[in-house]
Amino acid sequence: MSACVHIAGLIITYIMPMLSQRRRVTLKDLAKRTGVSPTAVSYVLNDRLDRVRVSPETKERVLAMAKEMGYVPKLLARSMVTQKSYSIGVICSLTPGPMAPSTAIYYANALQGIEEVCKHVGYHCLYASCGLSDLERFDMPRLMKDGSVDGVIIVGHANSEVAKRIKAMELSCVQVGSNIDPKIGIERVYPDLNQGLDLCVDKLVSLGHRRIELLLPTGPGPLMHMEHFLSLSAKIKGLETVSGMVPEEWGTIEQGLEKARQRAGQANMPTAYICSPIHAEGLVRGFEEAGLRYPRDYSLIVVEPLESGELHLGRSGKRLNTLVFPIYQVAHHAAMKLFELLDVSFEPTTPMLMRIPCSLIEGQSCGPAPEKALRKTVKA
Repeated sequence: MSACVHIAGLIITYIMPMLSQRRRVTLKDLAKRTGVSPTAVSYVLNDRLDRVRVSPETKERVLAMAKEMGYVPKLLARSMVTQKSYSIGVICSLTPGPMAPSTAIYYANALQGIEEVCKHVGYHCLYASCGLSDLERFDMPRLMKDGSVDGVIIVGHANSEVAKRIKAMELSCVQVGSNIDPKIGIERVYPDLNQGLDLCVDKLVSLGHRRIELLLPTGPGPLMHMEHFLSLSAKIKGLETVSGMVPEEWGTIEQGLEKARQRAGQANMPTAYICSPIHAEGLVRGFEEAGLRYPRDYSLIVVEPLESGELHLGRSGKRLNTLVFPIYQVAHHAAMKLFELLDVSFEPTTPMLMRIPCSLIEGQSCGPAPEKALRKTVKA
């Protein structure tokens, strides 16, 4: 008997309070605590004050009490009232492959940046992967067709025909990146690679480099950045900027390898290269075949979403100078832009930007221009 009494005492003392804490807070609970009708509480929490008169003081009291009591709305019931799903979709490209290290870093940072904003505004974030680079492989995610989301964020490249299909869905849409033709009408938030290229060129010019090559894949964004890069020749005396545009949408090691084999046999080969890590790997292999090593014979800067700047390539073992794509921040601002398009009221912690500055992390892959190249520049 005493054991039963003891167990009952434990239940009353410890378990019952825990169960009561776990009970879902309802509109009626908030109404009772604030002295406001459940209907008025619902309108305040759903930001529908056009339907009922509520003073600013009452609104603040309801919102403060909801936060204090840990109120979480039932999205299904809320959606029936407001005709919103309170979810956004994030669709990512399957190209060049989910296991590529740069791809994984890019998408992971982007998703984290988007999720942070979703938490702030009380939205769910639904993820789908699909073939965005080829219309024949593109299968419109179900979440975009069945009303599961109010808007969508595209992470990564999407070709023009795919982008037009997405635009035709008439969902609010923002792209993380700049590789969608702006004429299609999809909002874009992207790293300010033009500003980043200025940082790279300033660094290399200060080391005596006067012939610099930029390798980029095709697409509206890269073409825009390449145009800016080539224009620097007219702004900096004695500088020659060289385009290394490749035809494919995604870079390959083979492209970098072939580029290095072409350049190694030229009398006026560029002495510095700015490219993606995958192109850089091919460049390093090709130059090593010709007996060239960085930074002794050429300098190298990689463009990468990895902020640690701890990339190493080839036998040199030296840490690469890295122009960082701030992809977390880009995605964060893209989510802010989407919620602005959705007319979701919230107070962002930072001003919203459409272009996010890049940063240059110092490494050991940039050195003075080789003496031969400097002598040729002087003669020219």
